[in-house]
Amino acid sequence: MNAASNKPGRRPIFDRRSIFFSIAVLILFVVQGLFFWFKPATGNSSAGSGWSANLRELGNKLKGVGVTEEALLQYERYLEQNEVPGPVRANISYSMGKIYLELGKYDKALTWFYQVELADPDTDLRSEVGSKIVNCLERLGKFQAAQYALGARSSLEPQAKEKGGAVVARIGRDEITLPELDEAISQLPPWMADQYKDKDKKAEFLKKYVADELLYRKAVKLEYDKNTEITRQLQSILKELVVRKLIEKEVKAKIKIDEEDLKNYYGAHKDQYKEPERAKVSLIKLKTKGDADKSVKELKSGTSFSELAKVKSLDEPTRGRGGQFPGWVTRGRDSLGIGEVPSVSDAIFGLSLGKTSSPIKVGDYYYIFQLDKHDPEKQKTLDEIKPRVEHDYSSVKFQYAYQDLIQTTLKAEDVKLYPEALK
Repeated sequence: MNAASNKPGRRPIFDRRSIFFSIAVLILFVVQGLFFWFKPATGNSSAGSGWSANLRELGNKLKGVGVTEEALLQYERYLEQNEVPGPVRANISYSMGKIYLELGKYDKALTWFYQVELADPDTDLRSEVGSKIVNCLERLGKFQAAQYALGARSSLEPQAKEKGGAVVARIGRDEITLPELDEAISQLPPWMADQYKDKDKKAEFLKKYVADELLYRKAVKLEYDKNTEITRQLQSILKELVVRKLIEKEVKAKIKIDEEDLKNYYGAHKDQYKEPERAKVSLIKLKTKGDADKSVKELKSGTSFSELAKVKSLDEPTRGRGGQFPGWVTRGRDSLGIGEVPSVSDAIFGLSLGKTSSPIKVGDYYYIFQLDKHDPEKQKTLDEIKPRVEHDYSSVKFQYAYQDLIQTTLKAEDVKLYPEALK
């Protein structure tokens, strides 16, 4: 027998058992590594650990590029996987609520806005959150709940001082007084404000005033007052008002009217202060030339112009008045509203008082006119129209002074204009 064959056999280094054991150990290490990597943060840390701590930053980046729904998902994962302090949780919840509001998902937005208050009852966002909760409730059709929420939050705000004067309306706990209403009317143009001196007309204005206030409150609930376009327009209006006030102080208040200059201005612009030639007329409107010629014959035979107009005229506004036109007809103007100004003016102002014209064709109709009253052109004296001349002269001086202010301002600053770039 061969001596080599009598030696005991060697065990292989990697038999089945050792390979199985090695694989088991490796799997155990991998599982433990994954567990510690994805394990939610514990303790008081607000930053978390591992990848979960980066979820908020990931959400911010996604939000920044407009991928809002994915951003929301990352924010939620961050809040679930980390123990986040109340103020931080409140801020994140507020951001999520705003995103859902912009997406039109008002129920989800409402959920996150409520979570802001739960996470941090003393949050500085309380006022903003309150208005957005009311906004969501309004858009969800929960009008009573919105009203209650608005009332509850308003009760926490400082109350305005009681206003004096008779109460003319109430909106909930808010009063509208007569002085407040009168002040609103006084802000209207004079010709419009005069309409509301009558008690019944003022009552109509009160209804509109209250309705406008209610519509304004609804618009604020829906946060239209924070709309970008509205904000831009408000800024533009504010700028205009402030500039107007400056001009008033810098220019208008410094304009002085010299009596001699006023006389010279009037003398140089006399034609502007003439009272034009005008007339009072009666008219008969007819369809055909034959009807018109027949009517002229009747007038010449002694028929009253007034009686003939009542029977034959097709002009509804004047027929019942015997053809009398209620206003003045001014030479060179379409005072009658029928057109053909030159021929109509020549026909009317070529008449003697009480006389009638030949038929004049205007459009598809024929007209016969009677001159009832005539005022020739009149040159008004300075004493008669002094306030008007003062206003006109002040306007001219204002324009010159305003242009000087513009030029002075542009020169005083480092300004360069590029008109060639305008298209």
